[in-house]
Amino acid sequence: MSRFLLFCCALGWWVAYLPGQSTLLSAEEQETLRDSLWQISLTLEAGDSSVIKPLLILLDDQRLTIQKHYFGQDTVMVSQLAEKVVFRSTYLEGLTWGEPINGTMLRNYWRDTSRRIVFSPLLGRFTDVPPGTRAVRHELQPAPLPNGKAEQLADYRSRIARAVAQKDFYLPVELIPEIGELGTSEAFEYLKECAAGQHWGKSESPRHNQIMGAIIKGLAHHQSLEAAQLVLELTRRLEGWGNNGFIESMNWITGIHLEAGPWADQDSLVEEYQRILDSLPSLHALQTLGLQRADPVRPEDFSDRGAYLEHLIVRPGQKDFVLFHALRELEALHDPRVLVHLAALPLHENIFSSRGLTRASRRRLEGLTGVRLLVENDQGELVADANQRVKFRNALHYWVKHYGEYAWSDTMGRFVYQGNDVMPLDTVAVGIERLYQKDAAAAVRAVEKLIQLPVDTLQERLKGRHFTALHGANKALPFSLKTKLPALAEVLAICRALEYPTRLSKLAEDQLERLASAANDADRNKILSTLNVPTKESVTALEVWGYVHARRYPDAVEALNDWLNDWYVEQWKTKAISGEDLRLYLLKSALHRRGSFRGIWQKFETIIQGAGPGALYTLKVLGEKETDERISKEITGILVRDQVRRQDHFSVAEYLDFGALGAPVPVEQVVVELTPGALRSLFDRFAGSSKAVRYRLIQVVDHHRDIAMVPYLLNLASDTTIVEKSFVSFRTDEGRFTEHYSLRQGDYMVSILEKLYGIYFKEGMEEGPPEELVIRNDGLQHLRLRDKWRQAQRWRAWLRD
Repeated sequence: MSRFLLFCCALGWWVAYLPGQSTLLSAEEQETLRDSLWQISLTLEAGDSSVIKPLLILLDDQRLTIQKHYFGQDTVMVSQLAEKVVFRSTYLEGLTWGEPINGTMLRNYWRDTSRRIVFSPLLGRFTDVPPGTRAVRHELQPAPLPNGKAEQLADYRSRIARAVAQKDFYLPVELIPEIGELGTSEAFEYLKECAAGQHWGKSESPRHNQIMGAIIKGLAHHQSLEAAQLVLELTRRLEGWGNNGFIESMNWITGIHLEAGPWADQDSLVEEYQRILDSLPSLHALQTLGLQRADPVRPEDFSDRGAYLEHLIVRPGQKDFVLFHALRELEALHDPRVLVHLAALPLHENIFSSRGLTRASRRRLEGLTGVRLLVENDQGELVADANQRVKFRNALHYWVKHYGEYAWSDTMGRFVYQGNDVMPLDTVAVGIERLYQKDAAAAVRAVEKLIQLPVDTLQERLKGRHFTALHGANKALPFSLKTKLPALAEVLAICRALEYPTRLSKLAEDQLERLASAANDADRNKILSTLNVPTKESVTALEVWGYVHARRYPDAVEALNDWLNDWYVEQWKTKAISGEDLRLYLLKSALHRRGSFRGIWQKFETIIQGAGPGALYTLKVLGEKETDERISKEITGILVRDQVRRQDHFSVAEYLDFGALGAPVPVEQVVVELTPGALRSLFDRFAGSSKAVRYRLIQVVDHHRDIAMVPYLLNLASDTTIVEKSFVSFRTDEGRFTEHYSLRQGDYMVSILEKLYGIYFKEGMEEGPPEELVIRNDGLQHLRLRDKWRQAQRWRAWLRD
């Protein structure tokens, strides 16, 4: 009897045992649970709802079990794992992904909607809203033109050449598979050249085997007998290195899969593939054999070839490469049903693929139809690119209902929509989407276009993007995009108002591209010497180019910034910056603090300071009449920071005031008087102050701690006002835990008392003498502050005695 059947037979015992408090399952029970949950998932995904009853019981089980994952393991409740099975194996509209459910909720929902719940082969799941049964609000736009693959290949080649020239031999390992993904004949030729030892620094690189593995991985995207033969040739060269990783590439090229365990003999597998290649005359014959091996059903038992391919696509647990080949053949038949199956990929249980079929499905749909589909997301907004279940489900509803409205055109080489309701393309949305693409050149071009938009428009369109940095954007783009893009757009808008150019000339673009390609400082300095000297009109466009390309060409941008720095120093010497140019200069200096601009704008304040008292006086005069709060605040900050640099000693009031103005004063320069009146005034400042002010006061008290402060420290030692919040993550035998905690004012006061007297009281011990304090600089000082305020009473008693 299988573990699953044994488990089901034992359900009565489980129900009787459901405890009031959480207990940890034994190792044997955990193994049985994992197998049983897996079997329940498979049974549901095969269209059998008989396992709902045991699933209901598990949803109410509060006992604990260990969940292992890539980063280690966590301790979770059995019910939490059962919830994942529900959401992974069903699409029930009334249950929200990730929200807690229990057995009663699922039982009642299943009972109340049982007439609507059906098994959908298209989804591989039970659902109460089968695909195509609901009309969805949508909009069609022309599909954007795809990125030029020849340009992408040229960019990849350039990046690899620069990396090898700088002795970075790992970047080719990362980029060669991406070159393979382009799928063009030119990309294939490049892979062949790499296989022949070109481009990646063969004579110097220590990564020969990794390069060969990267080429094999890239060849997976080229369905040809030549590609298959090259995979086998490279695998022979590796002589066993790679643990049979070549099989995946052969799967995708030929559709033929050979089972291989971790210790399988690689030479034997290579020769078996070679025998198969020699025995079949064409790639089509190989792929046909691969489909036959994937499923024993006969194609002739279906109404047509398309129906047979659909059977392969929706079969539960289908291998990803079989799915790929079946979709490609269905596409080659010009059968519009392929549109439905492409739309279903993000929702079907067959999507767990290293080849990213889900990610590519929308781009493939746009390429096959020439239209860009927008449907509602979970916020009711019409979107094309949201990566969420509601959007995917609505898109599938559309394609099931409307795929018949798309007819194949041999002239166009794609399906053509027969309707007339296509709206104009939303180019801004397309530009934002391209920030996330692998194509670095296209992502950078998108940034260059977006920052030309009005600031309000750009900010509105960026709403809702993940985190402040547009999480997941192309790695060639600047950090903190969500703040940098509007800031750059604002600067360019000011330039337009001043009738200054916001784009580089063609000559400057070409020169900067040469600068980006330069291999060393000498070459870069030579190229910079040929650039036209900036003017107040043209300098901003150069600065913006540097910010946009800072991560893509860091050495070139650093050299450019040094060149611009020298130009600005000269401008201040000659007093050439004035009027609106001065206001723009100060706005840039202000924006560098708000948007993490660490390049040339970060140096602007230093340049002003180096220009002497006259420059500071100019700022003071401007600040008295400035109406832009950001510029006014930047002027105040520059002047105050200059005063701090020139002043040796500060009162506590100056320390706090300057800090609030963005000019932090070193605590060692603060004068703290130890008279009763001065100390009372110092500690009275804690009452009603903000967290930031309290923290600065704590720093002063800690640095200047003295026995005279003891009565005041004791007075605040029990104060539970929160100064800071933090967390700590740790592992135990039962899993990984994260604990959040607060640091209170009293924690810091007790810590200062400990330093004054060199002792501490052990936590949890209500009595006993104090122990000697050992100050450790191990990075855990922050954590050790936690809950020290609870020792306040012991300190009072100890000092009184």
